[in-house]
Amino acid sequence: MSLLESIILLLVVGSVLLGGGLYFALTKKPVKKMEIDKPVLNLPAADFELSTMLFPDRPVEYVPEPADRYDQTKFTAMVRDPFWLYTYWDIAATHQNELRECHGLDENGNYVIRVHDITEDINVIDHYDIPINVLAREWYIHVGAPNRKFVLELGAMVNGSFVLIAQSNMVKTPRDTVSDKIDPDWMLVDGLHSKLYGHIGPSGPSSAGLWQQPSSDELFRKEC
Repeated sequence: MSLLESIILLLVVGSVLLGGGLYFALTKKPVKKMEIDKPVLNLPAADFELSTMLFPDRPVEYVPEPADRYDQTKFTAMVRDPFWLYTYWDIAATHQNELRECHGLDENGNYVIRVHDITEDINVIDHYDIPINVLAREWYIHVGAPNRKFVLELGAMVNGSFVLIAQSNMVKTPRDTVSDKIDPDWMLVDGLHSKLYGHIGPSGPSSAGLWQQPSSDELFRKEC
């Protein structure tokens, strides 16, 4: 092949490649970019300004702080342990106005929590009053009575009479001793049952008492 033929061949091949490249460039469809949603930061008001500084390109949604109160008269009781209850309450503004107009009650009134023990009979009147600061809006109550049912009432003493504001839910304190319910599938052999529970004591176990008592392996080893 002569030099002239080689040059012609190169020009033909180059023109074909150039034409194909131009055709591909003119006919190809643009590739769509995948849009990825950036995570939204849900931050309280205290961190809202700081988050905009740390993440300027990330959307930030303002989440308000929980309300301090909801303007509803409500009295709730919860069990802390076999001897203590925890209560919290709120009194609506309209209810406060009624107490002020009808009974002359303000934040300095003689407010109490009336504790009802309804374990035996809900109709039996057995109660005692605990003076409280109504502005505290929460109170711990030492009932000192395991395995009992209680209903509490938030109120105030006016001229020797109890003015009810709100009643709580019913709560029951747990036992402070070993349960008297024994699963038949896990019963101990007669003799070992009384010896094992004898180390616990009739008044119920304590953390320190159980720590000082011998383990079940040591107890059984002594019997062998």
